[in-house]
Amino acid sequence: MRKAARAIVVHNQNILLMKRNKFGSIYYCLPGGGIDIGETADAAAVREIKEETNLIVTNPQLVYIEDAGVPYGIQYIFVCQYQDGDMKLQPDSIEAKLNEMGQNLFEPLWVPVSKFAGLPFRSKALQQELLVALRDGFPKEPKQIQSQAEISYTDVNNKEEEED
Repeated sequence: MRKAARAIVVHNQNILLMKRNKFGSIYYCLPGGGIDIGETADAAAVREIKEETNLIVTNPQLVYIEDAGVPYGIQYIFVCQYQDGDMKLQPDSIEAKLNEMGQNLFEPLWVPVSKFAGLPFRSKALQQELLVALRDGFPKEPKQIQSQAEISYTDVNNKEEEED
């Protein structure tokens, strides 16, 4: 089963997200990606943030483990501290190469925490946990989250258009 690491970074009342436009389906998610062979999950989270956003983060603390089902697998989700950097995709990253092809787009951005609840976020179960944590604080021990692969509003709209 696939294993990935993701990072929650909050800085100046903004949360770091990845805006995705995946073949016309627009949604948001936490930045992160696959854990390499021999790599720890916390090291993968820090590496993925650097690759996907050019930001340096420190002090990864595991707060959630999400079983996101097929094809996403197990997600190890860390809250990290922003340290430094100007946001941009690293030119040699997989995400930047996919952006060049034009149909599977990645855009790292800071979103005001106050706007987070209204976003089409994958996964809804994780979004609900994050909303509580942003208000009340993150869990001291990793919390298990069970979620389903979800279809965004854009996916539903595209499917309806295809059927017409």
